[in-house]
Amino acid sequence: MRNLKYRYMKEGTLFPEEVDQYDPYIIREALNNAIAHQDYELGGKVSVVEFGDGHLCFSNLGQFIPGSVESVIKAGAPESRYRNRFLTDAMVNLNMIDTIGSAFARCSSFKRNVTSLCRNTS
Repeated sequence: MRNLKYRYMKEGTLFPEEVDQYDPYIIREALNNAIAHQDYELGGKVSVVEFGDGHLCFSNLGQFIPGSVESVIKAGAPESRYRNRFLTDAMVNLNMIDTIGSAFARCSSFKRNVTSLCRNTS
């Protein structure tokens, strides 16, 4: 996956502003969530696909426990159950995943760049 830097010239300045194609926080959050929510009993892997039009798709094996991303956003809190509590506890202790559900809101605000966040496939 490439995360290109773009330079934009703001009106009224001589200095370009550099921005990443994808917000690094969102990439880490989506990837870490895909790892944390993977159904490892199915023997699959987490994958990230970058499409030619610049959007990303994160996927893993297993059903999304809450049912849909919309239900998590509506509830305003992440799912309290995990498939692998030991793994998720370690990821929380290493600050790899959040436990308050703020990542969904932040990821949603960047939907133009990153799609299919934290989405599971069977």
